[in-house]
Amino acid sequence: PEPRFCCAGVYVREYNSIFIHGGTGINSDLKDFYSFDLETSKWYKRGATPECLTGHAAVEIDSRILMFGGWNEQEYINSCILYDPEDSSLRKGNDQNMMDE
Repeated sequence: PEPRFCCAGVYVREYNSIFIHGGTGINSDLKDFYSFDLETSKWYKRGATPECLTGHAAVEIDSRILMFGGWNEQEYINSCILYDPEDSSLRKGNDQNMMDE
């Protein structure tokens, strides 16, 4: 991945990988997902979200990544995005039911 700052990063034990999302790159804000496999020391592109995010937070819950808040190039947001590395699926929302299977 390109150099960046203000990205979200989180370790996911099931994949023994560190996942990073978004942030600000050299010339623009970013919306891409990457994982760094700690066993092979290789980066893998995992997809992207519909919009760029910077300054957001991330936490691992049940091998999924929950991201909250940040700047989307227009405004600060208070919604969540749930990313599942198993199938690269995304769910966006702001209620407690978004964690339901």
